[in-house]
Amino acid sequence: MEKEESSAKYLNGLLSLHDECQLDVFVPAISGNEKLTNGVYSSSIKQFVNRLQKLSNRKIEILKPIMYLNLCFLDYCILSSDELEKLDKEIHRILFPRIPYEWKDYAKNNGLGINDLSPKWVNPRCDVISMWCHIYYKNDIFITSDKNFFRENKYDKLLALGAGKIMSPEKAYRFFQN
Repeated sequence: MEKEESSAKYLNGLLSLHDECQLDVFVPAISGNEKLTNGVYSSSIKQFVNRLQKLSNRKIEILKPIMYLNLCFLDYCILSSDELEKLDKEIHRILFPRIPYEWKDYAKNNGLGINDLSPKWVNPRCDVISMWCHIYYKNDIFITSDKNFFRENKYDKLLALGAGKIMSPEKAYRFFQN
């Protein structure tokens, strides 16, 4: 929305419905890792909360992801377990089968230093963690413009994991208009 992409009007419409208590909007905290329009990232969960408060008159629930160093707000995440990580790995295998799950493996394969996180690895991991939050917290509709989630060989597998519905912002807005 902050980038004013074509889906922004539908996202604004969904937020209006949220403001009117016709639906509840949830956002994974990992979304704070998306670049702001000025090219920087939210530096803290507080800054991310402030960004969200500007979008709605009503509180937007922020979902805590599994704790991953250098990806999550360390003061706003949950400790992992084998069970939680298993779901994360399954989602990763579905969405990004060619990208190594572990940063160290990606870095090694691409000749990068272990401390030089690449957006080509971080962005896919954020997508995975967002879907993980959606499934883990048992939300109803995952809203995204990312076509990767809609690919036939991925969409059905995500639904089988418990994704409920996956919709574009436009489709979700129209769904709630009926």
